[in-house]
Amino acid sequence: MSDAKFIIYYGGKFVRSENGVLAYYGGSVHEHFSPAKELFNGLPEGLYRQRVWYKLPYEDKSELKILCEGLDNFERMCEAAKWTSMVEVYMERDEDYEENDGIDNEEGRDAGNEIEREAAN
Repeated sequence: MSDAKFIIYYGGKFVRSENGVLAYYGGSVHEHFSPAKELFNGLPEGLYRQRVWYKLPYEDKSELKILCEGLDNFERMCEAAKWTSMVEVYMERDEDYEENDGIDNEEGRDAGNEIEREAAN
């Protein structure tokens, strides 16, 4: 099994501009090389209270797909990585959870939930 290149964006957040363009601001970038199935072993931050998406190099950010190990999207990402040899991964911390001492705040999750709904379509 050959390694794929994963460009992992973490520590930032998604922001939608007034004209509807989705962008990822702030944070850091980490390059990781591994077989696709081992991606979660190479993430620079823990997954607890993180939203994780991916896109292929030829896709736009509006085509982000939610990424969870063991789900169909994870398997599709693994298969696509064999052909593209590169995948972009975006991690976004659920800040609303942390700001409220661990109490989930649904009101502040609208932007992330909107991205998740778009990714599911």
